[in-house]
Amino acid sequence: MNRLNHLVTKLSKIGETILLIFCLCLTGVFICICFFFADTISKAVTANNFTQLNFNIIHANHIKAILLLTLLGAICLWFCAFLIMRNIHSIFKTTEGKTPFQKENVRMIKEIALYMFCIIILQFVFSIIINIVGNTNIVQISFHLPQVFFALVVLCLSQYFDYGVSLEEEIEGLV
Repeated sequence: MNRLNHLVTKLSKIGETILLIFCLCLTGVFICICFFFADTISKAVTANNFTQLNFNIIHANHIKAILLLTLLGAICLWFCAFLIMRNIHSIFKTTEGKTPFQKENVRMIKEIALYMFCIIILQFVFSIIINIVGNTNIVQISFHLPQVFFALVVLCLSQYFDYGVSLEEEIEGLV
């Protein structure tokens, strides 16, 4: 069990680092497009270069807005994924050689569920906003029930861990 805990701790740290780097790269792309390449996008749309990509939008402002909103949404989603991975790493790091029933773990598991719900809501909201701004149906608006169920399962697990913490506190009080 100790080897598995150590392996998951290392893998979660690697995943956390990769997600953070990806978020920073997306943020850099977002900033570059906002400040440096906005005119290039306008010229490309004006020259009708986007018709090959099945965009039915003629207005350059719509393409810029959709691109920026998509990048902003991606940054938010990947940052939530980073926070989930950070909490997973912290949980495994704090439980090395100790009991998993700790108040800190309960808090982090609840945060994982919260970040999962944030991802679900952000996907839904950004898809609606992009379709409204673009005045088209480029992005499919959907709501994934398995994601909701999984987030609820994680939230329920946090309650069981909270109960485990209270049982351990009672046992320590008796000894």
